[in-house]
Amino acid sequence: MLWERQCSGVFIALILCFLIQPDGSRAEETSAFKIPNQIKITGFEKADSLCFDFALHELARLLGRVDVLASTETQVSKDGNWMVVIGETPSESSAPSSDLKKSLPDGYILDIGEDQVSIASKSAKGILNGVYDLAERMGYLFLYPGIEGEWPPLLEGDTPTIPIARVLANPRFPHRGIFNGNSNEEWAGFYAKMRFNALCQPTERALAEKLGLRIEVGGHDLDNLIPPDLFEKNPDMFRMDQPEDFFGKRRGDFNLCVTSPAAKETVQKAYREKLKPYLEDGIYAWHTWPEDLPAEGWCYCPTCRSFEPTDQAMLAMRMLAEVIREDQIPMRVPVLAYHDTMFPGKKIDAPKEAFLLFAPRERCYGHSLTDPECGINAEYLRSLEEWHEKFKNTNDAHTFEYYLDRVLFRGLCPFLPQVILDDMKTYRENGIESHICLQTGSAFEPPLMMQNLLVFSRGMWNEELSGDEFIHALAKKILPEDPDPWIDYFQKRAEVSAKTMQWEDESVGWADYRWISETTLPIGEEMVKVYRQGSEDYDDLADHLESAIQPDWLDRVKDFAHSEIARTRFESQELKSMMLQQDAVNHVGDYLNTENVESLKTGVDLMKQTIRQLEVAAASAEDAGFTSGTYYFMFNRWMTKELNEKIAKWEAVTGAE
Repeated sequence: MLWERQCSGVFIALILCFLIQPDGSRAEETSAFKIPNQIKITGFEKADSLCFDFALHELARLLGRVDVLASTETQVSKDGNWMVVIGETPSESSAPSSDLKKSLPDGYILDIGEDQVSIASKSAKGILNGVYDLAERMGYLFLYPGIEGEWPPLLEGDTPTIPIARVLANPRFPHRGIFNGNSNEEWAGFYAKMRFNALCQPTERALAEKLGLRIEVGGHDLDNLIPPDLFEKNPDMFRMDQPEDFFGKRRGDFNLCVTSPAAKETVQKAYREKLKPYLEDGIYAWHTWPEDLPAEGWCYCPTCRSFEPTDQAMLAMRMLAEVIREDQIPMRVPVLAYHDTMFPGKKIDAPKEAFLLFAPRERCYGHSLTDPECGINAEYLRSLEEWHEKFKNTNDAHTFEYYLDRVLFRGLCPFLPQVILDDMKTYRENGIESHICLQTGSAFEPPLMMQNLLVFSRGMWNEELSGDEFIHALAKKILPEDPDPWIDYFQKRAEVSAKTMQWEDESVGWADYRWISETTLPIGEEMVKVYRQGSEDYDDLADHLESAIQPDWLDRVKDFAHSEIARTRFESQELKSMMLQQDAVNHVGDYLNTENVESLKTGVDLMKQTIRQLEVAAASAEDAGFTSGTYYFMFNRWMTKELNEKIAKWEAVTGAE
């Protein structure tokens, strides 16, 4: 939720009414609470809690940054709830116990009166969430990790004034968070500021408890449970790549023979050993997915071949669930919907210890899942609906969304506010309870890729929020006195992102924004135009933001602007690479369809131009501050190698020297 202290005009006022209320409701504003220079904070705790102690500490620290000296004391809660009171003569009797019955576990009631402020919750995590809500109402902007990304309000020697409000704040999803996030304390703390409560990354237990984060670990680890060095001794534990009458052979590479009793015994024994280190750490789930393959890696032996990949994957997960059940381990088993397991199988049921993990990586991110104009997303929506039906008796279905994945987006940072918000409604309607994003590809370099993270976190608490409202409120936070340049920038960025992230006329399967494929379909020529126009639009966007910078802007705003300008110029250069790459493969596709050698020669020449443009884009990425470990540079080298291999192949056909 974003709070603006000084608003003018009916339009901005309406926006702020939506953003103030996490549940979309509007609060009366008859007066305001003026925070004095010195104030008392009293905490009523249900039990000893690292999270509650941290909430009190954070509240005092944030008040201190706006020149308010806060003293804290703690008392034992008598009514079994958690509460913080800011102001003199605190009384636990002011806790709205009846209203808390409507609160979810980490929801909260924020009551801002003329004389004091209270935050009440059923949990310590709810109190911490309320603290960050209150800070945003004071005028804070949590833009990216670290003290540099925590922008306090500009008060010019005064202390904050907070309009009176009474809010029951409940999240739209019980669990919200990040996969593969950075687990260092600075980043984990930023996730807490986003009011996330789930992190799928190894994290110290004390840090997780302090920040109120449920921890999950793991990934594509199924292969680790059946070591390949066992292949020579017992090849029947490993998959057969084709049926025997198609010359099938056992392969000791990926996955396993899911109907092999020996494989099951080996997997379960290894799984028990792998779980031991996590049993005392309160880990919610160890993700043990099948291998990440673009083509099937499953078994075609006589007892497996009648089961499609999804059913074979489910059989493997049932092996793990059996261990959980027999040993009474308080953990869950994720079932991954991904690549060749994108649609549920029809023969094997999900065990009760499992939950769905929906990972629609090859969907179109230029449209929401329910956008009627997008044929590819209609297939992914159908997949989600079918999985929802299969898991209808099992709780805590997860998403594994890709809004923050710079691997998928080849280093680009598309801004997708309305897609993210529209998808939230769809996911909620289809049984998702843990809405979680993958953050990878070195998406940890502030302030890169932060806007999607911000809108993702805000939308979790405000179901009425629109992309345009988010943009206006964010711009007003960045530059209260003149938000128009930032409104224009974010609106145009969102518009260009939606166009350039179109992914249509492709089949459900292995493809993404890196794998621009040879095609003869009309979409190929259309995307050449889209990428060219997107590149020009990004250049114009960077020019406009650069010309808008004023000498009196704060250094933090100037620095942020220069970072956005450099990032946008890189994206312009990368879209040029995509334009040339798309044009090249269109001509190769035409040659393969028509045997027109002149078209192939043009395609080869365009590939050479693409390689030169990739060098320009890499230099632009360095100018934008991408570090050497950023995925983009690995992609750039890999794409250059692939293009050179294609050039060598096709020049042998054209006779070029």
